[in-house]
Amino acid sequence: MLSPRSRIWRPASRATYILHARIVKALEEMTENLPHDQFGKNLRITPSMENSADKAIVYLKETGAKAVSLSSFRNAVLYFEQALEALRHLRKTSDNLRNAVDVRIDIRNALFILGDFRQGINI
Repeated sequence: MLSPRSRIWRPASRATYILHARIVKALEEMTENLPHDQFGKNLRITPSMENSADKAIVYLKETGAKAVSLSSFRNAVLYFEQALEALRHLRKTSDNLRNAVDVRIDIRNALFILGDFRQGINI
């Protein structure tokens, strides 16, 4: 099984990006009434997925929050870091900047619980 960190920014072809977007859309339609935290566990975010990056960020944040609720703080940090990395590739709008601050706070909180104060301060 791949770790969450191994899913960050893998190079792929344009066809792969399109396929991923279609898969996410199909999963959304099939699981309309279910929580989205399961999507974040299996997403591969890529720089050219800007059209679906907003959704991916939401899913990754929800997955990180779910990991926190299960006391899986190290995994939560990994999911929040993926969301932050995806945000870095979006335009710098006020909403995206606000979202980036929120994700950094989520990362810091999880790191502090783990006792990793140095990395928590550097976020």
